[in-house]
Amino acid sequence: MIRLRRIAVPLLSAAALVLASCGDDSADSAATEAAASSGATDGPSVVASTTWTGALADLAGAGEVTVIAPTSVLHPPDYDPKPSDLAAAADADLVVYAEFESFAPRLTEAAGGDVPTFAITLENTPAMIESEVMRLAEELGTTDVARANLDALLPKLAELGADAATYAPATAPVIVSQVFMSYWADWAGLASAGTFGPAPMSAGELADLMALAPTIVFDNHHVPGGQAFEAEGTPRIELINYPGDDLDLLAVFQHNHDLIVSALQGEVVADENVEVPAGGAHGDAHGDAHGDAHGESATTVAGEHGHGDAHGESATTVAAEHGHGDATTDTSGHGG
Repeated sequence: MIRLRRIAVPLLSAAALVLASCGDDSADSAATEAAASSGATDGPSVVASTTWTGALADLAGAGEVTVIAPTSVLHPPDYDPKPSDLAAAADADLVVYAEFESFAPRLTEAAGGDVPTFAITLENTPAMIESEVMRLAEELGTTDVARANLDALLPKLAELGADAATYAPATAPVIVSQVFMSYWADWAGLASAGTFGPAPMSAGELADLMALAPTIVFDNHHVPGGQAFEAEGTPRIELINYPGDDLDLLAVFQHNHDLIVSALQGEVVADENVEVPAGGAHGDAHGDAHGDAHGESATTVAGEHGHGDAHGESATTVAAEHGHGDATTDTSGHGG
């Protein structure tokens, strides 16, 4: 355990998050300061790879959290750090990262032998959040702060999940999920009948999943791969995992609650003209595959100051400021 002075950090409120409209690596947000989330400048100083790892560090009791990958990056694990980002790691008390992040080796190398590093598992389930926050708090020496933060947060997450479940129709919906988003179905009292991704689907894989007669597709906002289902007429929502600059995980859960509820109420309408990424294989059940090279649904609009409650419109049109979702080709150890 590193020896650091404890400091009480208040739990974050469910404030709005900021979702950038594109992956702009040129944004001048290298080593974005996220200490404003708690208002603390004393105590354990943590450099976090992304806002997701930063949120867990904040809950664990870090006094100052500096985030490397800016929220303008569409897929934070693929961020290419600048020298100034890496320099920040050398000045921290602790560097927190997830092993699946492509820039993690550069971050830990920059920390050198003088700054401890801490690999954390990312999955937005209450059980994993609790486990990882307490594990990190043991390293920081802030277990009392972390326990208080979790005791305030976890009941709210459970309440949101239970509320979402009340909107399920009498006939249980058939959910097909992007593999790193399937736990959101469980949280909302539902179950995924099948999963897809993170690699593009073949026509045969699509046909097999369409044979399940899905009623809703739970897709991943930052690497959406379910456009082919929408092109076949199945409503699709894009859920998130990453919070915004305020590192507020509660707002991530609120955002996804609102999307799921609107879908369960039948307020999400599929766009059969949605653009399908190359390799995304939509077409008829006989395996006719077509699509274009666009990697993002034409119905997805990223902008500021939307809440994510897509009432009266497709949830994929939500201009959400509620953060981020993620997936990578590594299917182990994260819930991106």
